[in-house]
Amino acid sequence: EPNMVTVAPGQTGNVIWKFTRSGSVSFACLQPGHYDAGMKGAVQVAATRRAKAAGAKGEAHAHTH
Repeated sequence: EPNMVTVAPGQTGNVIWKFTRSGSVSFACLQPGHYDAGMKGAVQVAATRRAKAAGAKGEAHAHTH
């Protein structure tokens, strides 16, 4: 799955995602039991003034898991 990152137990990883449009984006851990334990969330993506002026539809976002 190209949109999935896997890390070993107790380890961390980085995800850098370039969003192509504004809106709400959901994410979750798909390991058994993790989603039900609350390992999920959403980010709200909004275009910056600079991106709006350039006609872009999104903004880059970094997330550490």
